[in-house]
Amino acid sequence: MSETPQTGQVEVEESSEEKNVFVVDPDNYQKTKKLEIIHNTKQEVLNVRKNRSELILELEENFRDDGIKVYQRKLARTVAQYGSELLPLIEEGLENGTLEKDDLTSQLSPEHVEMDVLTFIQMDGRIDYKDDLEYLPERNSLAIYRQLDRIQRKLGLGLELQEDKGPASI
Repeated sequence: MSETPQTGQVEVEESSEEKNVFVVDPDNYQKTKKLEIIHNTKQEVLNVRKNRSELILELEENFRDDGIKVYQRKLARTVAQYGSELLPLIEEGLENGTLEKDDLTSQLSPEHVEMDVLTFIQMDGRIDYKDDLEYLPERNSLAIYRQLDRIQRKLGLGLELQEDKGPASI
């Protein structure tokens, strides 16, 4: 076993299979894994949307309920899962001032009711509507998804677009 002075990594050599194993910073590894999980859950929402027609037909065949209703439940739960993965970062963002309470609301159609994003996440894609728990219609789940996407960018986890100013001139 030897330590590499430049990186602080430890190289371990196994004699049986002659592998080199590197031990890296566990905090950095955990952050990378968390970002990967967030990306995967976000991608799952996009996959559900992309395969909407096929899912509706498949769900209609496999469940007694209307395929569109089952699809809307699946989409709402998938968006809520994306939010669940972001939740610890959202809470941290609220504590350190990166996020404000206004960031955690979304306008739902058609009544333009404000929905609390955290409630949606905690209720696994459902809302309390007329004293009954109901899954959101597709357009409202997507409104929550877009708000979660804004939150992700505000937390510094999204893409940053920069204006192309062309080649530098001297």
